[in-house]
Amino acid sequence: MPPVCTHVMTASTRPTLRLSALLPLLLLWLASSAAALSPQVLLVFDLDDPVSALDARGIREALAEQRTPWLDLPLGAGQPLPPGALEGHATLVLAHVSLDSGSAAAVRAWVAEGGGLLASGRSGLGLEDVLGVSALQALTRSRPGRPPLDEIRFGVEHPVATGSFWTGPVMQVPPLPGSELPTIPQLLNRSAWPAYAASASGASRLARWRASDEAWTAPDDAGAVFAHAFGDGRSLWFGALPGVYADWEYPLAWRTPIQEGLAWLNTRSAVIQLGHWPQGARAAYAFTADTESAAMRTAVPALLDIFARLGLAEFGTFFLLGQSGGQPGTEGAVENPQVVQALLAAGTEIAGHGDIHVRFEGQSEAVQAARLAQMRQLIENSAPGVPPLLGFRAPNLALGPATWRATASAGLAYDSSDQDVWCECSLPWWTGEVWSLPPSAPMDFILLDEFEASPAQFEALMVDKARFMASRRGLFNWVTHPWVLEGRTAGDMSGPPVRPHVLAEVEAILARARDDGDFWMQRLDTILAWWLQREDLRLELLESTPSLLRLRLHNDGDTDVAGATLWLRPIPSEYPWAAFMAEQPLPLLTRAHGLGAPQDYRLAVLPLVAAESSVELELRLQLPEALFANGFEQVPPLQSR
Repeated sequence: MPPVCTHVMTASTRPTLRLSALLPLLLLWLASSAAALSPQVLLVFDLDDPVSALDARGIREALAEQRTPWLDLPLGAGQPLPPGALEGHATLVLAHVSLDSGSAAAVRAWVAEGGGLLASGRSGLGLEDVLGVSALQALTRSRPGRPPLDEIRFGVEHPVATGSFWTGPVMQVPPLPGSELPTIPQLLNRSAWPAYAASASGASRLARWRASDEAWTAPDDAGAVFAHAFGDGRSLWFGALPGVYADWEYPLAWRTPIQEGLAWLNTRSAVIQLGHWPQGARAAYAFTADTESAAMRTAVPALLDIFARLGLAEFGTFFLLGQSGGQPGTEGAVENPQVVQALLAAGTEIAGHGDIHVRFEGQSEAVQAARLAQMRQLIENSAPGVPPLLGFRAPNLALGPATWRATASAGLAYDSSDQDVWCECSLPWWTGEVWSLPPSAPMDFILLDEFEASPAQFEALMVDKARFMASRRGLFNWVTHPWVLEGRTAGDMSGPPVRPHVLAEVEAILARARDDGDFWMQRLDTILAWWLQREDLRLELLESTPSLLRLRLHNDGDTDVAGATLWLRPIPSEYPWAAFMAEQPLPLLTRAHGLGAPQDYRLAVLPLVAAESSVELELRLQLPEALFANGFEQVPPLQSR
């Protein structure tokens, strides 16, 4: 992996235009010239323990998602850390590995001098003082008469809890109905995996164990995640091994506390991340509509008018049925070619919702594949100019692995059925057959019909859920039904509207997202196309000193990539940083990110990385040039006396 320099020296006081300025700036220069490049993260695991190796694998995947460089250090049973192993690294990860007393002492001294330690499971044994915990022990998951402890829940605002904790309207009961809870990730931890608990002894307890089968309002159990300051360094302990999700592929939500935790721990070197989304956006925002009743003839034009008024060009993905059939009252593209033409003219994406509105789940793979092929034929031939469909959403969001295999065999690229209200994913993910772009919003007709949410509540919930997804830097996929948004009920999808206010609320919600500045508002096929381009990007660190950060972004794909964004947190300095590409200034955006104590990130938006090529970016600390105009401090000449 690309290396990162983590050995830094910085001045403790602001230099002045006197000889006192020479010493700190000279030390800065010496540190710059003497520093040796090392990977930012050192990942230590037990080569002989499958659980430790699995934990390391999941942590590795979280690092790779943001292109954070790391170095693996596998140890055999009883093997100590090699001499000097910690030198030059900003953060150390101990993935459920036992250290001998000598190695533990080395880690203790290293953290006290400013290192950042992430320890999981039994790695905390012998390091309790560094972690600020006591009574660290294996957790008994089973409890008499109660469900087993198989999940953790974050409960405080802290940078590590960013994207895993939230207190906005979507977390309140009321107004959000219990069936839609929670909006924050369900961080499941299988009972087959080792688990530990501890008590705070100076540390901040960030998360507790709980049982997923208990009501969301049930009290939490023993402490599971703790953050602590030790000397000049920081530590983070997970009693729930955060990387063991890797043999599950789901929930990928575990990657978020790993990533946010490592960023918080790093106080020694620059934090370098490849952003999830282009053009400096924090999150992606998709409006998706299951278009399945005769109401589409008036509801779809009304929605397209809203897009036009808001200036949202080429926005929205509409999932159409092929034709009527199945559920009474449903219609498709065959019966509504004028709606298909209007969608094409507006630049929205047309995707498939099935041949007819009948569940796919439970049918054989062959039957599902035939139905999907029929769906494509019906929709693509319903009006001139319909492009080949790329996306599918199952009726009732009901599907299984056979549906994904059938979707792939039908030539479709993605599915958007696996509803992610619990935010277990939040990003596009590969199912093994097709890409999944899961819906992440509470269902509109459940909120309005079953729980009678008021207009203000409906707006507050959708705005707040999008903001939470932005805190995760994820994908907000708003699943809607045009007949609901035009004011109809689930009991009469094509009857007269009875809630005329809903369309106005939709416009207000979309306007707030547009004006927020955090969101990249696009069609689902555009979002997937970007994600596939991002998969081809590779980040290389060329040089890192207290006054210079030099990076190279490689595009290994066969298409040009525009707007790739690097999230950078340079070494703190009293002087500003400036970015350059090919010696030309590149503007830097500033975004505060994180709960509790937000950190300022510098965002570098790269205009273009051509196919099969690379670009270099430099961040330079803008030191006061007046101090060294001729290599020495400018001092007024002595006056004759």
